[in-house]
Amino acid sequence: MEITQEKYDNIIKMLKSPDESNQILGLTILNELSFSDNITKILLILKHSNTNIGLWQKHAPGLYVDLSDLKELDLKKHITYKHLLNTLIVNKVSAEQIEFYMNDFSKYLLNQIQAMGYDYIDDIHLSIKLKKND
Repeated sequence: MEITQEKYDNIIKMLKSPDESNQILGLTILNELSFSDNITKILLILKHSNTNIGLWQKHAPGLYVDLSDLKELDLKKHITYKHLLNTLIVNKVSAEQIEFYMNDFSKYLLNQIQAMGYDYIDDIHLSIKLKKND
């Protein structure tokens, strides 16, 4: 089952909650989902939530193992958008998952630009063109 946008937003809120029981509930929900269908969303949730990775390991053990098995991902380091994109490309996720990543990254860039005082910018659209190996 794929995470809907509403569920994605709610899980991030749960994991950002100061109440550990909300964090545990969010991780329990994530642990029950199909990893392959939701790799991008799970990685972005991991990035946005800043939840202690030990909680992931304890309360979402299957998910933690799946994350640990991903190429190019080091769960002990701060996860950046660059790391996420590299991980997604190396692990050959679907175009739809890359598109979700790009939409999330666009929202992040828009928020950053507006925070710098460019509040007249209403939206940002990005596209990725991957280099071809010769």
